[in-house]
Amino acid sequence: MRATVVVPLLSILAGLAGCATTAPAHCTAPPAATDPGAMADCTCNVDGAQSVGSAPVGQQAVLPPVPLVDTRGEPVDLRRAVAAAPLTVVTFFSATCPCQRAHDQRLADYYREFSGRGVAFRVVDSEAGSSLERDQQEARQRAYPFPILSDPRGTVAAAVGAHYATETLILDRQGKVRFRGGLDSDQNRARPDAHLWVRLALVALLDGNEPAERNPKSYGCSLRRR
Repeated sequence: MRATVVVPLLSILAGLAGCATTAPAHCTAPPAATDPGAMADCTCNVDGAQSVGSAPVGQQAVLPPVPLVDTRGEPVDLRRAVAAAPLTVVTFFSATCPCQRAHDQRLADYYREFSGRGVAFRVVDSEAGSSLERDQQEARQRAYPFPILSDPRGTVAAAVGAHYATETLILDRQGKVRFRGGLDSDQNRARPDAHLWVRLALVALLDGNEPAERNPKSYGCSLRRR
């Protein structure tokens, strides 16, 4: 009797969360370790869990001391990079996630709007199988105005507890998490009436205010981790 109730209930919850369909079971919770190929069809954070991880809003993010290389061939110490800007947007990237591709233009628009106001943008590929060569190709194909940081061992995602593609943190110069969540309320298509969470958070923070929504849900494919 219970089994006949659970499946329809999951479908209803998925619809409320903005999912077009009920996602596979591995989407319902952030996996600690998964088959790298198992997440390609995961296009929604079904349970609608807020992004918390090991660097919640209001606390210091402990960034790894491991230097990364960006797709321009430049070494990047993320700790120093964060300290060099009043605000830094860190977004986790997936080459295979349709939610990521749907947000490419919007993320580029945020960069163009705010980089002139001192906001730094760091897009990090912490997925298993990532490489400098693949990320260079992805950055070219997507016409990103910013580089991708290649992090094949997933050190950055592990340090802050990130689990989803397009999951975003805004850090201040001291490394404090001022915002954590999705880029916006969209999942796999950019709608004109979406709640632009990251944009609104940046506007508020640059004006000296706290964002109205500091920890909204993160929609996106589960990051394929080692």
